[in-house]
Amino acid sequence: SKLGVLALIRMQGGYLVASPLDQNGGVRMDFRADDGSGTDQTFTADGAGSAVSPERNVGAFVDNHNHVIAVQDAGSRWYDLGKLPAAVGYTVLAVDGENCSGRSEAVGCTVYVKLSLDGANPQEQIWAVSPNVAAKRVLTDVITVNDVSTQGAYAVQTTSTDSGSCSEVRDGATGTALWNTCDYSFLRFSPDGK
Repeated sequence: SKLGVLALIRMQGGYLVASPLDQNGGVRMDFRADDGSGTDQTFTADGAGSAVSPERNVGAFVDNHNHVIAVQDAGSRWYDLGKLPAAVGYTVLAVDGENCSGRSEAVGCTVYVKLSLDGANPQEQIWAVSPNVAAKRVLTDVITVNDVSTQGAYAVQTTSTDSGSCSEVRDGATGTALWNTCDYSFLRFSPDGK
């Protein structure tokens, strides 16, 4: 792109690329393989970032129509996972799972998105979108999801004040806190999730 690249998200076999669509702030999302080749798929995105699954098979972003789009298998598969409520902004926080096809009974992936809502009392909410499951508000007691491990645990921020913040690691299946601290910020798991 003559306008440059806004973000590169490393995935298996290549990169999910965010580049300016035009001078008016539009963002184009496409996949570029390690050899530089592209796919026929491109989307206009909301521009609020993207996230990748722990094993880097799935990347996700929100398009300009409030739909969560998942890209997987080195850019060869693109899935519309569902529509989010209207908001003034979207931030893709994390992707849990490595298969967003929706072709099995098991939920193969969940994408967590922070919605910024406008109004008399502006607020942020975390929503989850999965194949064949309606988008829903989740994790109402956390501020943000920082990461998901390969074992399905979540790193979340639970509070934030001028003097500091608190973080937890939660079991992905039960939501139970496994570890917490108000002395450090827990942002990312190691590649093996340990």
